[in-house]
Amino acid sequence: MHIAKLIVLIPLIYATSALGLDRVECRVIETKIEKLVCTYETTRVDFDRSVTFLWHSLEHPQDDRERTITLKASHGSVYDYRFLRGRAQGSWEVSVRVDGSYEPSALHEFTLQDTNLQNTEL
Repeated sequence: MHIAKLIVLIPLIYATSALGLDRVECRVIETKIEKLVCTYETTRVDFDRSVTFLWHSLEHPQDDRERTITLKASHGSVYDYRFLRGRAQGSWEVSVRVDGSYEPSALHEFTLQDTNLQNTEL
């Protein structure tokens, strides 16, 4: 019975990683200074990639930001953060573009209310 499960699960795991299902997740980190952290996860490759986080406030575009970070070879994730204090309230979109692509590789939407982050279903 266990071998049958492995026979089914191993190709499924391989197919999922081979498809490159990229994603970005955001959360509030409560340390001495509260931060809004978004982490981009992708498949690992053997070369460096340029990852651009695009933070967009739907109600307050003056709070938007774009930041590019190098995702080192053989790494599967990278993150960007914003300080929560002074951040615009309301709806946000964080999209991630890889190696200068115009199409986002991943998108995350959430609503910021005080210090609470409520994820939006895509």
